[in-house]
Amino acid sequence: METTSRKVLIAVAVVFLLAPASTLTLAIDAQADRMENAFTEWVGKHSVESANLVIVRDGAILGTVGRGRLATSRPVGVASLSKAITGVCVVKLVEAHKLQFDADLGAVLAGRFKRHPPKDQRAQTITIAQLLTHTSGITSDPSQGIAFNQFQPFDKPSMDKQFDVALSVPLGNSPGSRYFYNNMNYAALAVVIETVTGEQYGDYCGREVLKKVGVNDATLKWEWASRGAYGGWKISPEGYAKFLDYFDPSQKLLNTPPVDWPRFDNRGGRGYSIGTNTRNGADFFHYGDFTWSNPRASYGAYYAMWRQGVRFVVTYTPNISHELVDELDAALYRAAFQ
Repeated sequence: METTSRKVLIAVAVVFLLAPASTLTLAIDAQADRMENAFTEWVGKHSVESANLVIVRDGAILGTVGRGRLATSRPVGVASLSKAITGVCVVKLVEAHKLQFDADLGAVLAGRFKRHPPKDQRAQTITIAQLLTHTSGITSDPSQGIAFNQFQPFDKPSMDKQFDVALSVPLGNSPGSRYFYNNMNYAALAVVIETVTGEQYGDYCGREVLKKVGVNDATLKWEWASRGAYGGWKISPEGYAKFLDYFDPSQKLLNTPPVDWPRFDNRGGRGYSIGTNTRNGADFFHYGDFTWSNPRASYGAYYAMWRQGVRFVVTYTPNISHELVDELDAALYRAAFQ
């Protein structure tokens, strides 16, 4: 006859074998369990139609939580979270000695500028670092509103055309003088990447950045491919969480440490670096927003990385305000480190 303790062990083993992997992971990790509960409460409080959460610690996925019709393993649009992929791609080109952060567009794009001269000659002096940190002085942004209609069809790359349109008017600021968030900085970086490598932006960065860390589900071949380097990647939340290993120095995926990345510091301890916002010099975060004529076709994404080795990625549809995302960010931080 089995003892009571043996029966308990058998029962526990059966539960563990039958439980889904994500549920099992969360159930045995108190920190992830608290974060899941905070996420579930936030979704319920604000009646978020569809949202997914991926929780990572020290490079390992602790749990995945889905609410609504999308799974965390299914590729979705991540909008401006695409900028970090572009930023890492540029860093890898610098490390390969194919580009320099202080190189100016007049040198890198000499041939292009001869064919398509910018309206403002100061554009020749814009550096790669200034594009990365949104301090280029470019303020025209034809990716916004009805102006974007000129780049149809939207499922075809057009970042080179968008860049030309942005430089067809004078710069709004002197290069390097101030921060102005603008998608065209990253459209310009796509043109730089294609010029330096001789390959399409998506092909090169997909292979040299995403596939290098085992992310094989990312694509630019979908209806918003035209937003490419600044907002066009489609990738699963789990895949994006894996990509963020590049921002974790302990993973040693980049030879250039974060302290040596180009960065523009704003007020309040916040700044902008290689496609990511910085907070207190060590934490990283970014919003991704997409809203078009049909509000229900909108979507959004957000990630935050904390120096304690914990990060999360959340995607949602329809899109929601930054205030609600900030509320989730704060709730998950409290849950993680209470």
